[in-house]
Order: sequence, then structure tokens, then C-alpha cells
Amino acid sequence: MLLLIALCLPVAIACVDIMALSVAIQTIMQEFTASIAQSQWLISAYTIGAAAFLILVGKLADLYGRRKLLLVGVALFGLASLFAGCAGSMLFLIVARFLQGVSSSMMMTTVVSIIVHHFKGDERTHVLSRWALALGLGMALGPLVGALVLHVASWRFIFFINLPLCVVAYGLVAKYVPESKDTTGKIVIRWGEALILSALLVLLVCLFAAFKISVVVAFLLVLAVYGVLLYQKGSGLIDLTLFKLPNYFQGSACGFLSYFCMYAWLFIFAVYLEKVYGLSPLQTGFMFISYSLATAFCSQFISRVIKRWGRKRPIQFGFVIAIIAFIWMAQIQAGTALWQLIVMSALPGVMLTFVNVSSMNLAMSAVPPERTGIASGLVFTIRWLGGSIGVALLKAATSMQVAGWALALCALVGVIFGVLMRGTM
Repeated sequence: MLLLIALCLPVAIACVDIMALSVAIQTIMQEFTASIAQSQWLISAYTIGAAAFLILVGKLADLYGRRKLLLVGVALFGLASLFAGCAGSMLFLIVARFLQGVSSSMMMTTVVSIIVHHFKGDERTHVLSRWALALGLGMALGPLVGALVLHVASWRFIFFINLPLCVVAYGLVAKYVPESKDTTGKIVIRWGEALILSALLVLLVCLFAAFKISVVVAFLLVLAVYGVLLYQKGSGLIDLTLFKLPNYFQGSACGFLSYFCMYAWLFIFAVYLEKVYGLSPLQTGFMFISYSLATAFCSQFISRVIKRWGRKRPIQFGFVIAIIAFIWMAQIQAGTALWQLIVMSALPGVMLTFVNVSSMNLAMSAVPPERTGIASGLVFTIRWLGGSIGVALLKAATSMQVAGWALALCALVGVIFGVLMRGTM
């Protein structure tokens, strides 16, 4: 039980922090007299820090030890939270958020690789369901936590409350999580490639966060350099042979689509509730409780569902539920009854649990134990990119109707991927 808490707590801390800040952005902008562009970088800095280093972190975890990297991630997240809470300028806060993103990549990647390495069969599915519960509840409770903090204290305490949680998480990980790493001695890290790949991922996220010609040109140049490097020496970081493993590509693609839908929906729905429906940040936070409850409820039995249905059908079911939710979302208006919004917001929680647990389990099911770090790093990079691209594309939607139909189409693609998976597992 304490091992499970030690693995889930870092994930929950990171996810709560991601969403808690969303309700405080206006307050922060007023205090620092910041521009809209700066506020966008406040959000993007975290995503860039996470996405840029996930693959490298996975490789380092395999090489030096997954528990060791998890401890570094928890400690760095606490330190970055302290810097963020003490920030005296917008620039300092943006840098602190970047460091939070980097440390988040350490925690997310190592937790999954530890789970896959140490648990097998039905037990792994059960633990992954608890991991998904921590992730889903963290994302859903974030706006509520942020709103409650703003209601009683300064926005800085959104970051300060991470400090005692990180201390507890560090102690639990140090005591209860066993160490594991690759023992074959075959892992080699080319630091030049690592730098170029990280720059490429940073530019890719920036490309969707703020589309500019200069960013496009820089991305294409770095991509060309990386292509030449791969042609001459091959990759020491990205193990493309993973995509030859049964259902690794399909599981990763479904993870991409689920994060695309989840992040885009969380962003769009929160904006709608405040801007169109006229709810306060605190009321908006409470509106996500149905999403949290749905995630918690489904996480209690998802392992039994996977055992009975296999891994394909829960993915298909989850995306079908998402289609229903997003088509329903496309119909809502300013006068829509509150109960409809509450029921509708529960459905993405069902989608997240069914798709996230099943697709992660599916993608990692055939990965050899010594490659779980790099495999989970690549899986999470794909998912983070899905979330980043989802928010970047859907924030430009002209209405809830357009956003709803776009997300429904994305979920339909997920159903198709679920159908195309190999076997009946």
C-alpha cells in the first residue's frame, strides 16, 4: 500500500500544479503587469520543460537507476516550486515553471517505468489504474485547489503547498520504492544528440504554442541537422525498434489522442464556464468535481474490466464515451441547464480512465524490463505532445460548437485505432 502511495503521490502533485495555476493567471498578470504573451509563456514553459527531456530522462533512468531519477525529480520539483512561489518577476516565474516541467518529466517517466518493471499481469493493470486515478484526480482537482488557495491566500501558496507534499513524497520513495536499472551495459548516451533532440522538441511545442515564421525556420533547421545525424550515426536516444513491438505504436497513438482530447477539453470547458456561463474561479473548480468522481469511480474497477474485456475494448469504449460527451458539448449554450454541464463533465473522466490505463498497459506490455525507462519516456513524450497540440489548436476554436465537433472527430480516430490493434488483448 505504501509503495503504491509512493508511486502515485508524485504524479498527483505534478498534475494538481499544472491545472491549479490556470485559475490564477489573471491575478498573476495583474500583480506583475504582464502581457498576454507572457501569460501564454507561463503555461507553455511547463509543457516545454516536460516534453523536451522525457526521452532523455527515460534513458538516464535505465542507465543510472529509476528510483534515483524519481528522487531527483521530486527534489527538483520542490525546489522549483519554492522558486516559483518567491518569484519577483514574470521572467523568474517562467523560468521556475520550466524547471517544474523538467522535474515533472522525471517523475512521470520513472513512475511508469518502475510500475512496468516491478509489476506483472493483473497486478500491473491494478497499479496502472491507481496511477491513472492519481493523474486524473490531480488534473481535475487542480482548478479547485487553485481557486480555494486564491480565495483564502496569495497565488504564491499554489506553489508553496507543494513543499511539504514533496518532502512526504521523497521520504516515501526513498523508503519503499526499490531500485532498478539496465544491467546489460549496452546503454550509450550521445550528449550531442540529446541536446539537438531536446531543442527539436522545444521548438515543436513552441511551434504550436505561438506560430511564427522564425520558429518554423528554426524547427526546420534543427530537424535537418538531426536528420543528418541520424543518417550518419543512428540514434542513441530514440529506440525506433520499440514501434515494432506488438501494439506499441497503436497504444502510443491512442495515448496521444486521449491527452489531446483531455487537455483541450479541460482548457476549453474552464474558459467557457467563466467567460460564457459567468462562473467564478471557485465555482468553476467545483464544476470539475463530477469529472474527478467519474475518474475515481472508474479507476476502482478498470483492472477487472481489462481482465474480462482485454485491452482493446476498453479503449474503444472510452473513445465512444468521449464522442458522446463532445457531441453533447457542441450543443450547449449559455442557457444550458447546470445539471447537463455536471453530467457532461463526468464523461471525459470515464474516457480518460478507460483509454489511459488500457493504452499504457497495451503499449508497455511487450517491452523488455531493461528498456522500460526509454519506452515510458517515449510514450509520455507522445502524450505530452498530444496535450500541447490539443490546447494550441483548440484554443483558436471560434465556439464551443466547433471545439465539440473537432474533439468528437479526434475521439472517432481513437476508436479506429482501437479497432486496428492486433489480436484480441
